[in-house]
Amino acid sequence: LKGDCRIVERNIRLIKSPAPVSDHNTNLDADLTNWAVSDPGNIFCLIDRPYAKNQTVQSAMAVCIDQAAIFARFNDIAAQVEDCP
Repeated sequence: LKGDCRIVERNIRLIKSPAPVSDHNTNLDADLTNWAVSDPGNIFCLIDRPYAKNQTVQSAMAVCIDQAAIFARFNDIAAQVEDCP
């Protein structure tokens, strides 16, 4: 996933890898899942396709869960992002 910092407050940013979560590091190269967290809120979404600009004509599915404990874990990861240029 490439960062897109052109639109403030509506951007996609690359998560640092490895990103420490609890007592272990995540590795984006080994993680094939596609997910997002809301900002603000407690919503965690799992998406069946990785984000790409050419997907405007491809179908995709997302399952979103409003659950604070799940959101908190993934929000910890999402807080560790690369800086926008």
